[in-house]
Amino acid sequence: MVEWIAEATGATDVFLADAAGLPFAGAIRDTEARPAASGLIASAIGSLVAALPGAPSQRFELCVGDGPFFQLIGFQARSAAYIVGLMRPFPLMPREAHAVRIACRHALDAAVGVVG
Repeated sequence: MVEWIAEATGATDVFLADAAGLPFAGAIRDTEARPAASGLIASAIGSLVAALPGAPSQRFELCVGDGPFFQLIGFQARSAAYIVGLMRPFPLMPREAHAVRIACRHALDAAVGVVG
C-alpha cells in the first residue's frame, strides 16, 4: 500500500499509522517523531468530532509547510481511525486525497478479512 501511494502521488516518506500515531507501515525508521506527533493531531480531531452535533466522521486532511508539504489524511476502516502521512512538493488535491483514503480502507479491510 505504501509503495502504491508513493508511486501514484509522487510522495516520499509515506507512512500508515493508527489514530494513536503508532506506525505500522512505511517510512518509520528515521522519523518516529512524525507519526507520533500525527497521532496527537488525530486524537485532537477525534475529540473535536466527539464534541460536534450529529454523526461526523473522522475524515480529515491537513497540510503543513510551504514546500515540501507534510500532509496527513485521516480515515476510518472497520470503526478504527487511521492516518496516512506523506511529503510532497505540493499538497494532494481533495480528490487525490480521497483516492488514497479509499485505497487504504480497501487494503485494511482486506488485511483484516485475511487475518480475521
